[in-house]
Amino acid sequence: MTDYLGKLLTFFDRKTKRQLGWIFILMIFGAALDAFSISLVFPLLQLAVDPNAMARMPAIGAVIDHMGLRDPNQILLVFGIAILAFYVVKNVLLLAIIYIQNRFIFLRQVDFSRQLLGQYLNRPYAAHMEQNSAEILRNVMITTAQVYRSGVTGLMTMAMESMMVAGAMIVL
Repeated sequence: MTDYLGKLLTFFDRKTKRQLGWIFILMIFGAALDAFSISLVFPLLQLAVDPNAMARMPAIGAVIDHMGLRDPNQILLVFGIAILAFYVVKNVLLLAIIYIQNRFIFLRQVDFSRQLLGQYLNRPYAAHMEQNSAEILRNVMITTAQVYRSGVTGLMTMAMESMMVAGAMIVL
């Protein structure tokens, strides 16, 4: 796996590796949000089962006292709406992270295809006579897309999902 990652990183220049680092930080942030969202379900369930459980949750109790809520059903409703709002915001942020990842991958794919095509076009005329143009197009368009789709996208998806599973296991 590390050999594969090492080979994959040779495709990227210094600027691109720095961008990959920022994307990795965003992935960690997304995994932390996911783990935190899982941890919010337990207090909600505890309040649903035992409305007096709020006394054992000082942070939630302080917010509820500040809002002036006394009815357990109102408290449960407000807490449920707050968790729902957090889930919506979290999913919008995760969507943005996935968009940034995909934009990065596809822009790198375009750059690599452009460089590869430039290498082919700068070869001597005799080399073009020996190689089929369909093979060149396949290498530039299809093979490059396959490498990025299976290699880079798969690796980034696996890393993000692994972080989310690790975060969930820590919370649970």
